[in-house]
Amino acid sequence: MMDSLVREHRTVVARNPREAERLLGVFMKVQGQLQRSLKERDAGRTRREEFRQAIPLIVDRITSAAMHPILGLMRRNAEQVREDVVEYSHGRLSPEDFSARLLLLEREWPKEVVVWLRAATTEALKAEEAKVQG
Repeated sequence: MMDSLVREHRTVVARNPREAERLLGVFMKVQGQLQRSLKERDAGRTRREEFRQAIPLIVDRITSAAMHPILGLMRRNAEQVREDVVEYSHGRLSPEDFSARLLLLEREWPKEVVVWLRAATTEALKAEEAKVQG
């Protein structure tokens, strides 16, 4: 587009100076738009790079924040399994009840982990927002 405007400007200058002035104005307008577009592109690249640098840090914080509560959950559930094994081995828990408890734990454990992860994610994102705003 720029090349065609330059060619047209050269042709018109020779024939009609007033038209040449109008064409120069159009050229300057197009050049300004190009500069704005380049600035927007560069700003977008900068934001993308900042995002790419921030994401690993955020994921690390979320993982760290989630790890401690999940470890507690794992310990509690492992303790429950140990107690159930002891109860079963002493004959105080039937095979059906023991199996039912294990199946319940197998279904519920992932749900509990999801709850803890969501809570940790929410807290980590709040901390990030506070950093950005503060």
